Amino acid sequence: MTYAPDDALAGFYALRDRVRERRLTIGVLGDSITEGQGATTLQHAYPAQLRDRLRGAYPSGARGGLDYIASRHQITVPADQGFAFAGTPTAGGRHGWGRRVVALTEAAGPGTYTARMTSARVCWWAPGLDAAITVQVDGGAPETVRAEAGGSLTWTSPQLESAEHEITVAWAGGKPELEGAWLFDGDEDRGIHVIEGGNSGSQLWQLSEKARPDGVSTWIRSAPRFALDLWMPEHLINDVVVRTPEEVRSDAAVLIELIRSTSEAPILFTPPYERTTLPIRGTTWADYIGALRDAASADPLADVFEIGAYIPRMVGDGASDPYRWMGPDNHPNDRGYARFAEVLAAKLSATPA
Repeated sequence: MTYAPDDALAGFYALRDRVRERRLTIGVLGDSITEGQGATTLQHAYPAQLRDRLRGAYPSGARGGLDYIASRHQITVPADQGFAFAGTPTAGGRHGWGRRVVALTEAAGPGTYTARMTSARVCWWAPGLDAAITVQVDGGAPETVRAEAGGSLTWTSPQLESAEHEITVAWAGGKPELEGAWLFDGDEDRGIHVIEGGNSGSQLWQLSEKARPDGVSTWIRSAPRFALDLWMPEHLINDVVVRTPEEVRSDAAVLIELIRSTSEAPILFTPPYERTTLPIRGTTWADYIGALRDAASADPLADVFEIGAYIPRMVGDGASDPYRWMGPDNHPNDRGYARFAEVLAAKLSATPA
């Protein structure tokens, strides 16, 4: 694939070739496909496979960490999801990247995640100055972290030897919520990072109350810590169930406006394979793709790349799956997610025309 000098992603492509000297960070929003429903592990979901492909194509010299691990997920499969809590955690959906948090309480107990890393950035939400958490690395003494302000906060660990380490987060006061952790392995200041922010069932309107009164925009306050170089919303397959093309156009425009309140980075909408059965009479998939394109055309740094143009219609009337990319629960399997990653990596590896 090639790109022109005035391509919406031209600035991203220029940064892509400097990964040995700076971070290049891609933020992915979406639904259960983004979260990886049906994959054997979260590291076989397409955001992680995309990250690994891009790191292979544009090496930074660092091993590279797992990137963002959410405190919890909405999907049911695979089982290796987020932090493991000792007690009974309560899920929240207003804060955090991907609108996924766990309320830290005495009942939830400590939450633990173990992975190879050289450092971790624990992401948490403080509704007020009385919020406090403890963070423990391996068997060290727990460190109490108190909110210096309300909102989305970050605790950064000391530098660690590149090895498997255990991060434990627990309640220490107020009503804090655990968003997740950004994990590094020698790539704190360089290399390619893909920040997965899916939420099973998600639709564009849910990302802002301006789109619909029951939408939620507070999640955007978790974005600045990532300093994203590219935003990639993967929506549409759920939107078409309840939203008309015109509503989707408006929802996408509202999301662009919300992103622009905190970031000037390019935005690439990446709708997935076509849903062949559309519940709203008289609509077509092309109508919805056109609606996304209309919304993106109002911003010179926004564009649409249809993943489904490279993947057959795998769900609904007239669907086919000749390459066996679909799993048993109407979601891609590891091979299907590998195809997602392959197609997106080709787009993000484009060369000048």
